[in-house]
Amino acid sequence: YGWRAEHPRVDGWALGNRDAQREYRVYAAAPAAVAVLEQDDYGVVDVGLRGAPGAAADLATKNADAEPPVYLPAPATITALDVFEQGGRGVVDVRLVGVDAAGAAVTTARAFPEGSYTARRTVSAPATGFAGLAVREQDGYGVVDLKIV
Repeated sequence: YGWRAEHPRVDGWALGNRDAQREYRVYAAAPAAVAVLEQDDYGVVDVGLRGAPGAAADLATKNADAEPPVYLPAPATITALDVFEQGGRGVVDVRLVGVDAAGAAVTTARAFPEGSYTARRTVSAPATGFAGLAVREQDGYGVVDLKIV
């Protein structure tokens, strides 16, 4: 299952998986929420951004077999993602890190807190700030890497 760095990533990808077959991007500079979708036996199979409360999320992979989304409320400024990985399954969970409107540091709950994982990596937003997410997908695994764009 893919190569991963044991040192901080310099290319912005959380896991450095080079076996991904497809890459998608979704954009929303100030999303109301991040949608995280899973599928049994695969882990996370889609990630998207919801621009306004109640609106449909713009999903990256558009995986038709995904369970309904879990919405993580977005902080006023998203500064990082915590990406949780499990060997043989790829990405199994996501958590947002940021700053609220009052300037206080906030971290959301994990999308799937009951799930287990073998590694957690944090990927920071680029100096230009959060504009969206890049998602890498691999057949048989689902989402295998994420970064902030």
